[in-house]
Amino acid sequence: MVQFSKQLQQTSVIEWREYYVPYKPLKKILKKIVLFNATAAAALDHNDLSSTPPPPPSDSICSYSSSISTLPKHILDTYNVGEGKITISDLPAHSQKSNFILTNPHNTPGERKFFDLLNFSVARANFFHNKTLGEYQVRLRDMEQHMEKSPDKVQLKKLRAACIELYRGISLLTGFAQDNMMAVEKILKKHDKVARWSSKKQFIDDINFNSLDISPSHSEHIDAIKNRTEVLFVDIYSQKRKFDTDDSNTSHDATRDHKRNALTMLRDTTNVAKITTHSDWDPFFCGVYAGLCIPALLLVVFMGTAHLERIREFAIFFINWPTYRGVFLLLLHGFCFSLCMEWWKQKRINYRFILEFDITKAGGARLTAHQLMRIMLGLCVFLLYTLSINIGIANGTGSLWSDALFGNNVPAVIMDDRFWRFTPVVFFVGFLFTVGNPLNIFHRDARRTFLITLKNVVFAPFTVVTFREFFFADQITSQVTALVDIATAACIYPTGIFLNTENIVEGNEGCSKFSKNFKYIFLFLPHYWRLMQCLRRWIVSGHASQKYNAMKYALSLLTQLLCILDDSQIFWGISAIVSTFFSYYWDIVHDWGLLKNTNTSTMFDRKAKFLLRNTLMIGSRKFYYSAMVSNFLLRITWVITISPNVVSGLHTDVLLLLLGTLEVLRRSQWNLLRLEYEHVGNCENNVAVKNVDLGFLRSIDSPKKKRGDSDVDDDDYYPAERESDEDEDKDEDDYEDEDKDEEDEGLQMNEFELSLSKNNNLEERL
Repeated sequence: MVQFSKQLQQTSVIEWREYYVPYKPLKKILKKIVLFNATAAAALDHNDLSSTPPPPPSDSICSYSSSISTLPKHILDTYNVGEGKITISDLPAHSQKSNFILTNPHNTPGERKFFDLLNFSVARANFFHNKTLGEYQVRLRDMEQHMEKSPDKVQLKKLRAACIELYRGISLLTGFAQDNMMAVEKILKKHDKVARWSSKKQFIDDINFNSLDISPSHSEHIDAIKNRTEVLFVDIYSQKRKFDTDDSNTSHDATRDHKRNALTMLRDTTNVAKITTHSDWDPFFCGVYAGLCIPALLLVVFMGTAHLERIREFAIFFINWPTYRGVFLLLLHGFCFSLCMEWWKQKRINYRFILEFDITKAGGARLTAHQLMRIMLGLCVFLLYTLSINIGIANGTGSLWSDALFGNNVPAVIMDDRFWRFTPVVFFVGFLFTVGNPLNIFHRDARRTFLITLKNVVFAPFTVVTFREFFFADQITSQVTALVDIATAACIYPTGIFLNTENIVEGNEGCSKFSKNFKYIFLFLPHYWRLMQCLRRWIVSGHASQKYNAMKYALSLLTQLLCILDDSQIFWGISAIVSTFFSYYWDIVHDWGLLKNTNTSTMFDRKAKFLLRNTLMIGSRKFYYSAMVSNFLLRITWVITISPNVVSGLHTDVLLLLLGTLEVLRRSQWNLLRLEYEHVGNCENNVAVKNVDLGFLRSIDSPKKKRGDSDVDDDDYYPAERESDEDEDKDEDDYEDEDKDEEDEGLQMNEFELSLSKNNNLEERL
């Protein structure tokens, strides 16, 4: 049996969390009521009827008086919802205080506080539900009107996307109403159990619960909008199919098939369980591949160090080394990203919504953290064992592999070392096939999304720039070493240099010239793409922050150019210092949202978040402080990585591997905090559904973000997925497990108590 508080946490739309009935804070009030009743019963047991019960602890909420001013401060503040704001004056007068408790024999400060908060929370949830539903109605009416004007193929494509987003928003809103209704029923049931008097019917009658839109009696309104959306999508699907296939068949069977296919496609977009779950075998294979990687890594280290001098004299190893190094950095990046995905999932950061995963049945990147980790570890096993074969060829022990595989009956062709020189080729081709093959294997939807995103990045600024595009382009800026190595491999294997034993040094020099020319191109391209993306966003959205973000990448390009042209390295050093500090400042302030609390008086306060922000979801304060320090140190290595002559002057392939690994780790740390900050911004602005930008929808504007440093607008987002679990209830006789999350989940309760001393005259002002 699942506790309802945990079920509510799983099924709630986290971007709308502040509008849910605060179930856990209400349970904390019930704890105080139980304590108050226990002290009163103890006084009666001592036959001291004339004396008042002992006062509860100083932090007990029962000692406070009941009034609307006792509501949480962030409830009293205004809320951004669409174009308007929710304030206390927007809510009905009866929602500002529970009246039935005033004439009830069980009227105590704790009871009044409990029902005041519950009453206001229900009214607030109902107000948000009505406002959001009204926006959906206007949006649906506009789309229906536009469909009457015979839209063309391009307009139908936009209408289809807008209809899917609207349908997903309606599904989220339906779940929002159901969760709040269930929370009210559960908390009243729990109250009646611990307070030992029946209040459910009185409270429902007092607030006229059945007249609220979140109640089941009014579900026909949202069901009607949902049905209209389905009819609209079927019409869009049929019209689009006529454009795509010139299908003019209007028979009854064809119409029925179109309707069935359209509804299946539309409803699959809200089937979270179907698109986010992974096989039970995925964690198993992750463990198997990790177990195979460990001995393979030890084998590579042992063989490499035992015959280091001989390997240095063997040119064939250093020809193949860039291939292994480049692919290893890519696999390490993918593995670290899978760890980030799992971390985001544990912290309830909606990365799927932000990165536009699981959007439609045809195009969503339905790849879980375990599935991505399994792919990366499997390729890593392949890489390490082929590398060990290559090292064996270099130190003269390559025949050990043929003996281990074939015993005494070894074919003559396998005894030739040139046969084993094909192992890097097989590995490189296998890697490219895994990423770019068109077959319906190896998660084709995810690879399709990856290739489309890569195409949008490469052709910037002529393609769309959403959060996913610029986020992916930032990943490429950290893979300069891998890109140069793969370009080198593209020269080595088609030309057959790795097989030419006699002229291998001369051929390698030719390929080195090729890779040197391409190295400059791949050094410039990632930062050029990001520069173009920022300029496009600046022109389209008009955000001044995009102009300054473009300056950051312009400085990086200038640093690379000066490293090549400036022989004295003086101007390069100045440019590198300026670029490092500017990039570091942008990471900390704009990408991570830190340095918000700069009040020096709170520097030594353990509870204050000095130099951080108010909402921290990834870890403790120590994690953020260490990230700020490590990011600065790793930024220095990043400047060395993007400066070609500095690295080549050190003349070591191992250093390139080390610097590339450190940059991948820095980028993974950046990914963690960047997605967290974007999620915090979505929660602050209640952005849970993408508002598709259609020219004819002038009556609905997307919610404007308060942060001016975002790289994308709100209309670049896709809706979040709503997780659904089976409704199960469990009576909880104790509340010991509730205190462990008090700082995070009891935030509403803490502000509820804090606002008492600040809003004593609010009722008079109202």
